[in-house]
Amino acid sequence: MIELVEHERIGAKLSDDDKGELLRSIRALADKVQDLYRPIRDSLSAEAQLSDPDLLGLCHARDNLIGAENAVLGIREARNVKQAEDAVRGGRHGG
Repeated sequence: MIELVEHERIGAKLSDDDKGELLRSIRALADKVQDLYRPIRDSLSAEAQLSDPDLLGLCHARDNLIGAENAVLGIREARNVKQAEDAVRGGRHGG
């Protein structure tokens, strides 16, 4: 975490290759978690699925991984918005 803060301070950016590798890793882990909970889910009744701690924990972990994937995907959109805002500000000051 400290390294990320330091990189942010000096203006380092996540490269497209790094982002792609990170997305592949997150997806692989989410798939692995899903593979773990499917047999548990399939072995339980619908009612039991609502209270099984193993199933609920794995589903929560998968949901969080999907959230992490969406956050990484949002980096590009946030960069585009920032670039557009910077261009507008630059146009106001430069024009």
